[in-house]
Amino acid sequence: MIKNIIFLVHWPITEREKEQWRFDILKKHGFEILVCDVTQLCNRVAMLQNPVSNKITGNYICRMGSYEELEAFLRDTASNSVYIDYIRGINDIDSKTHRVFNLLKKHNIKYLTIVTGVLPTPAADGKVKKRYQWFLSRLIANPSRVFDFGLRFLISWLRCQRCFYPLPTRIFSTDNPLIRRFLAQNNLGEDVVVKLHSPDYYDYLQKRQKNEFVTQQTNSNEKSYALFIDEGMVGHPDIDICGIGRIDPLQYSVEVNRILNHIEKKLKKKVIVAAHPRSNLKILNKVYPEREIIQGRTLQLISSAEFVMVHFSSVMGYAALLKKPIIIIETADMKNTSYYHGVIHAMAKELGVKPFQTDVESLEAFDSYRQCSMEKYDQYIARYIKTEGATDENMWEIVAREIEKL
Repeated sequence: MIKNIIFLVHWPITEREKEQWRFDILKKHGFEILVCDVTQLCNRVAMLQNPVSNKITGNYICRMGSYEELEAFLRDTASNSVYIDYIRGINDIDSKTHRVFNLLKKHNIKYLTIVTGVLPTPAADGKVKKRYQWFLSRLIANPSRVFDFGLRFLISWLRCQRCFYPLPTRIFSTDNPLIRRFLAQNNLGEDVVVKLHSPDYYDYLQKRQKNEFVTQQTNSNEKSYALFIDEGMVGHPDIDICGIGRIDPLQYSVEVNRILNHIEKKLKKKVIVAAHPRSNLKILNKVYPEREIIQGRTLQLISSAEFVMVHFSSVMGYAALLKKPIIIIETADMKNTSYYHGVIHAMAKELGVKPFQTDVESLEAFDSYRQCSMEKYDQYIARYIKTEGATDENMWEIVAREIEKL
């Protein structure tokens, strides 16, 4: 019988994660909640570069200082616990995390994966179907990472053979292209998948029921504004955690603010910046000087905006649900970084738009990039946001009931 639900994380959690993961609902079902934090094992350097000042402390937060300590913890909890993986999800296990997952396999740990914030990617568009083809494409784009990609390929193959590395007992997910790819590559049946809407859709439903979609009050009396979605491109810890190429913060600020200034001066529209929930506001005030920056109200801001500017954020789902015109922006650094370039163009393809490239396009043509294809929005919602056959009740109620069956 499952007694404990243990969240497996590789970054310290804050009140934001605690609220999102609805510990209160899980506790009402009789489960004890623990957090197994392996930051020191997987992201020690990134943690030193991006200290978390507001991390949660308490007896239920179990921070692992060594692999021996982790193994002892797994051994003690294996028989009466289920883990929820917030480290890799349906992504391939990599060189930083393979020892953690090897220990999960060794101790027969039951673990679940909740697929959140899925974005369109080049790997999910049907062009790259076989595992070796995908790794070869990544290697060609990043030849300096030959060891890392080679190890990931080996781990991925061993995992598929059910050797050394585990596969999730259940996957909670929308019916998106990436989950279908994961099932096919690992010879898993659809019976392991529990259908959910995206977390953004549940958030949308909750706020709609509370009638929170009203004109956003700002420091200005203007009734109309353009919204720029900050995605933490400067100072976001995920850049160091995931090993994504850094962009030049000064160049990024110059290119983005050139566009925002154009909107305010030429198009006569106020611009508001919706801050990423994990962005440092002190840093953002330097990136977007003298602009109104609002954090924690992105959905409400989108609901009242005239149009939305974005790079590749999952909050595109909000814009699609609310039928807001969008402009996808690609800066020069993003264009020259394979990860950013690939995701931006995959998203643009899904939405039927062309990205505005800051180093190519004239600002005079910027407003012509504002588009809103209802047909494409409906397709995007069906693939990434709202799952046919999934219930609209709170997703954590669904997770709790499924755990009770294990």
